[in-house]
Amino acid sequence: MEYELKSISLLDAAANLEVADLLAHTYGFELAKDKLKHNTYTNKGKSLYIGAYKDGKLAGFNAFIQHDFNHQQQVVEGYQSCWSATHSEHRGKGIFAAIINEAKRILKARGAAFIFGFPNENSHPIFVKKLGFYEVPLMKVQAPVMAFSLTKHFLLQSIDPAVGIDIADCYTPNELQIIELKEQELNSNIRIYSAYNNTIWGKKREKVYRGMKLSYFSVGGIVLNKPHLFSQVLAQLVQKERASYIEIIGATTNVYFQLFKNAKPAPHTEPLIIFDLNVNTSPKSNFNLFTGIKDVF
Repeated sequence: MEYELKSISLLDAAANLEVADLLAHTYGFELAKDKLKHNTYTNKGKSLYIGAYKDGKLAGFNAFIQHDFNHQQQVVEGYQSCWSATHSEHRGKGIFAAIINEAKRILKARGAAFIFGFPNENSHPIFVKKLGFYEVPLMKVQAPVMAFSLTKHFLLQSIDPAVGIDIADCYTPNELQIIELKEQELNSNIRIYSAYNNTIWGKKREKVYRGMKLSYFSVGGIVLNKPHLFSQVLAQLVQKERASYIEIIGATTNVYFQLFKNAKPAPHTEPLIIFDLNVNTSPKSNFNLFTGIKDVF
């Protein structure tokens, strides 16, 4: 390949500026100062950034956000592929695939468990058909916000405290790490509710439906220690958020959906994709992922 692949440090001011210029060229708008760093640089400082260079100039780029996951009482690392960019003069030359394959090599050597992402319609075929990723569809739950007793009726299943929800064999992200990352961003507007060692977090959003503007609470993630008491944290949310409804979107293999009624497929939402590095998972493996982990949430 005629391009040189190199790891990039966002702590290098010149490199950071070069990446920002490429992203602005690719996306068609200027990024806020340090936007990329605030969006991707987690507390361990292990996120990976790879550039493709030709004649000393940056032609392509991809970020890989480091996330901690709990699995079988151990912490493993997953890396989220995001912020893909290729300069218009260099498209169609395999830069994107080359960067992903280089990330596989680097991250496997680091001992990372897997790479994951939420590809758009352009990159999805490359990930799945050419790069060996497999897909996990997403599902969603929506419930109107009314008096809490009614919201609870529409949304929650009854959980036996003696049984609970078994997450031992799940890949469960460190939601506190995600929240910390989101709160680094300017105007993040993240809202967090906690009760009885359970937490639900997200942000308030708006959409137009039949000419009407509706506000809704988009759940970013959930920390679950006492499933049978989850209704208490939901009560806080309903009481304090003036929204038309609550929306929860996550992987179909997310066992936390056992909490909720009437979960449905979310076919128009970017799916989760996975590539194993040092673990053996499958489309049936339990990934307790909600869409708050996405770089664009």
